[in-house]
Amino acid sequence: MTDSNAQALRRLAEAQVATILKQLPSDNMSRFVLFIEVVRTMDYWGIHVPTQFDDSENVGQSFHQMCWGWNRAVPELFTPLNQPGAFSLMESTYESRGYVAAPMQKFGKVSLLRRLCDMSELGIMKITRAGDEFQIRMTDDARAQFADATELDRLQTVGSP
Repeated sequence: MTDSNAQALRRLAEAQVATILKQLPSDNMSRFVLFIEVVRTMDYWGIHVPTQFDDSENVGQSFHQMCWGWNRAVPELFTPLNQPGAFSLMESTYESRGYVAAPMQKFGKVSLLRRLCDMSELGIMKITRAGDEFQIRMTDDARAQFADATELDRLQTVGSP
C-alpha cells in the first residue's frame, strides 16, 4: 500500500517538473545550447566548487542539487541537431552558468523528492504532512541504509592530510 503523503509529495514533484519544462525553450538549437552550457557548468562546478565547500555549506548543497539534476537535464536538453558539425561557440560566463544552474538545481530537488517518496514507500523514510508542509524523518530501519556513507566519510577523514 502506498503512503498518501508520499503520493502527495510525488504529485508536487511532478508539478515542479511540468513547471520547469514549460520554462525551457522548445526549439532544438536552443535546447542544445543549454545542454552545452549545462556540461560546461558541471565541469566548472566540479573543478572549482569543491575548494569552496569549507567556506559555505550552501555551496556544497547547491552543487549536490545540480548533480541530482544532471540526470534529468540531459534527456530534456540533449537533442540531436540536423546540422552536422554544429557546436556552440558561445563563451561560458558567470551569468550563463548561473542561468543553467537554476533549472538544474530545480531538477535536482525533484529527483530528491522522488527518491524520498520511493524510500517512504519502502518503509525507510516516514513522511507526515501538516497543511502544506511535509516533514520527512528516517525510520529506525533507515540507519542501516546509510552505513556506506558513514564509512566513506570516516575513510575520507582518515585519509585527509
